[in-house]
Amino acid sequence: MANSLSSSLVLDSITRTVVTPLGDILAPLAAFTSDFSDETYTKGQNIRIRYANAGPSTQTNPTNWESGDSGQDNVNLPVSHYSISWHIDPDQIEKGWRLDQLATKAYMNFGAKVWDVVTAPLTSSGTTNFANIAVAAASLVRANLQTVWAACAAAPIKNLILTPTAYSQMLPSDANGFRLGSGAYGFDNWFLATRAFAGTNVYGFAGHPGALGIVSGLPVMDEEVRADINSTVLTVPLSGGGTGQGGLAPTMSVLASTWVARATRIRWASLDVMLGVAKLDNTACRVFVSTANP
Repeated sequence: MANSLSSSLVLDSITRTVVTPLGDILAPLAAFTSDFSDETYTKGQNIRIRYANAGPSTQTNPTNWESGDSGQDNVNLPVSHYSISWHIDPDQIEKGWRLDQLATKAYMNFGAKVWDVVTAPLTSSGTTNFANIAVAAASLVRANLQTVWAACAAAPIKNLILTPTAYSQMLPSDANGFRLGSGAYGFDNWFLATRAFAGTNVYGFAGHPGALGIVSGLPVMDEEVRADINSTVLTVPLSGGGTGQGGLAPTMSVLASTWVARATRIRWASLDVMLGVAKLDNTACRVFVSTANP
C-alpha cells in the first residue's frame, strides 16, 4: 500500500516549488493566441483553435446592415505529450529541502522544453516564415525598437519578447527612467524570455497574438493507472510579464504525479502536459536575430 504521507509531501513540494517559477519561465506564452485547457487529450489528437483573419467592410450610406461579416480560420493543432520524471529516495523525503531541490531542477528542464516547442516556429529562415531585424542582442538600441514598431504598426496589439541580454539594453540608465512594461516604447506588453529561443540566432519577437496558436491540456490515463498513482493538477499562472491579448494572465494546467515503482520500491514523481503549437499569421511581426538568415 502506498505511503499517503510521502505522497502528500511530494505533491506539496511540487506545488510549492513549481507553480510560480514555472509560470515565470512560460509567461511569454501569454503573448500569443492560446487555448489552455484542463481537458484530457491523447497523443496526436487534433485540437481546433479559431482565430480572426479578416474583418467586415465598412459601408457608406448603408441600406443593409447585415451585408458583412468577419472571417475566422479553424486550425487543427496536433498535440504531443511532454513529460519529465525523477526518482526520490527515502532520505530526500525526510529532508524536505532536498525534495524542493529535485522539483526545482525538474521544472527548469520541463519549462525549457515547453519553451523550445513553442518558439520553434519563430524562425526567419525561408520565405514563408517571419521577417527579421538583424542586430546583435548586446547592440540593440532604441532606434531598433522604433524600426520594429513601425513594421508592426498594423498590429492592434504589439507584444515584445526579448532574452536577458537584449532586454537589459532597454533598461533605464538613470533614476528618472521608466519601468519596462505596458506602453514602454509603444509596445503593449513586454515579456522577459529567461530561456533561449529554439530558432537559430533568434533572441526576440515583436508582433500580435495571432502570430502563433498554442493549445494545451492534460494526458489521458485509464482508471487503473489513475487509481495506482497520486496526482494533482497544477494551475500555473503565466503572469511573469504582460497580460496577453485579453487583459488577464492565462493559466496552464500541468499534471503533477507521484507513485512507487513495484520493482524497486523507489518513489517517482513527474510533470506532464499535452501541447501543440503552430504558426498562424506572420504579417506585422518581426523576429530579432543576431545574424541575418537566408
